[in-house]
Amino acid sequence: MSLITFIKWLKGKRPKSVQRVDSDTVIQITNAEGDTISITRDVWKLHESQPVRKALQEMVEPITKPGIEELSFSDVAAAPTMSVVIHREEAPSFKAPTERPEEISRSKSHQPLSIANLSFTEGNKWRMTDGDSSIFVNILDEKFLQDIDDDRVAFSKHDVFICEVETVYTRTSKGLDKETNLIKVLERLPAYKSTNLDLED
Repeated sequence: MSLITFIKWLKGKRPKSVQRVDSDTVIQITNAEGDTISITRDVWKLHESQPVRKALQEMVEPITKPGIEELSFSDVAAAPTMSVVIHREEAPSFKAPTERPEEISRSKSHQPLSIANLSFTEGNKWRMTDGDSSIFVNILDEKFLQDIDDDRVAFSKHDVFICEVETVYTRTSKGLDKETNLIKVLERLPAYKSTNLDLED
């Protein structure tokens, strides 16, 4: 079974189950309706490849526009003389799924952070510095955010916050990604001010 035929069979839905059978080269797929077929591992890998799925989506896009009702392809995997037809109503099945990042690692630590660029817009990240580099941080401490909204917290740009920080690494077809979450503000250290006083003997 070719990739195009497999996608048509799934009808735009995720498989209900995916199992390896006797050989590592054969995958048994059960669809949402409970029907089962076997495909090669290569076809499954193509189905799960985000670049391949995006390319297929672009290839099928012409039938979503007026004037073209179907596309026909030679199914070399089945027989050189056999064609696979994609009808206009099947086009949604070829839409590339939203890519799901694969989590590589997740860790927590206590870390000092200072504000580099502050945003009070809900959902926005704060740009903070760890003393070495500037990073974007998701502020997840709801009590801290509520205290800011209620004017119970006042701070300046160079204050240092001792925080519980969660660092999450994921990867997608675009490569490695790092997400930094501020779980809880543990302590605020006011901006450092030097007195510049000389001690007398």
